[in-house]
Amino acid sequence: PKTESQLNYLRELEENVLELDFWRGPSYVDRPVDVMVPPQLNHTFDKIFEDKLLERNVMIEDLENDFIEDKADNPALRAKPLRADIVERHFDDFQRLPKIHSYLDAVVSKYPTVSSVISIGNSYEGRPLKVIRIGEGNENQNKPIIFIESGIHAREWISPATTQCFGQYLVQGYKARNADITALLQKFDFYILPVLNPDGYEYTHTRDRMWRKTRKPYGSCYGSETYRGPSAFSEPETKAVSDYVMRIRDKIKAYLAVHSYGQYWIYPWGWTNTLTADDKNLARLAKVASNALASVYGTKYTTGTSTNVLYAAAGGADDWAYGTGGIKYAYTVELRDKGSYGFALPKSQIRPTCEETTVAFIAFAKELAKEV
Repeated sequence: PKTESQLNYLRELEENVLELDFWRGPSYVDRPVDVMVPPQLNHTFDKIFEDKLLERNVMIEDLENDFIEDKADNPALRAKPLRADIVERHFDDFQRLPKIHSYLDAVVSKYPTVSSVISIGNSYEGRPLKVIRIGEGNENQNKPIIFIESGIHAREWISPATTQCFGQYLVQGYKARNADITALLQKFDFYILPVLNPDGYEYTHTRDRMWRKTRKPYGSCYGSETYRGPSAFSEPETKAVSDYVMRIRDKIKAYLAVHSYGQYWIYPWGWTNTLTADDKNLARLAKVASNALASVYGTKYTTGTSTNVLYAAAGGADDWAYGTGGIKYAYTVELRDKGSYGFALPKSQIRPTCEETTVAFIAFAKELAKEV
């Protein structure tokens, strides 16, 4: 949108036309908006843009065909258990939930002295929420924690793949006696929850690739993409995470909520443009991480508060972790890309996304270690 009038019109469309799926909603003038349009509305949508003098660019002509092509040579999308001897190929594809959970168990079996799996609760449909703890010693020690969660939005497949890959880098680095990794695992315990929304994640593999939310129904309706539920932590998945985090919050020194897409490293507040008392420190660590990330493939991330660099968003995990949990360093990380693929990022992007994000997480943890 180039004008306030165009911006407001797009906001009306987002609010009132449920058939349109806004991947990146209208926020400010001169900020791009990404929207998935069903085939039956193509002509109407073209006419709207013409009438409102809105510029448009088709990023993905046929989304379903893109999915079919990406899955064509991808047998890993079948829900089979993962053997320990094929762990190294785990990141060649986007995996189904059973394979992810088998992978976590395989990691612990292979690296028992530095990892363990904790089940912190169950989803609405009864699937476990599995956290892998990576660090020297056992989980009962009073070590500072870096808590990383991903996969709350089901269609963001790159986020669970990336956080698992980071965990793999940690355990392999420790076994190889990498000095930086060893020092970090002596200093911190990393708690990684790859799939916070297991029901929704499985649904994206079996029924609707663009599904976003959980699968708990309200009446006969599962809710719109942005339905927040009747109350805070009304969903068993978020309730399990919040209860667990609050039990160990005194040890958590950083909370990272990993999403896609847009390439942002953002921090509180998201609900207001008022800055927090820790803004300078939050900004500093975000910049350290984003600079390290850019050093790998040149991928540029934008850092800042959500309200100031993206849009106002109430109810984010980073705001909750900072404001309610008292966790000073709380962030939302939006992974690749900038919109060419959006939520449909192909499997060829898994390893490069993992590599650059891992470098960022390591740089972040090393900087955090200086004050913990």
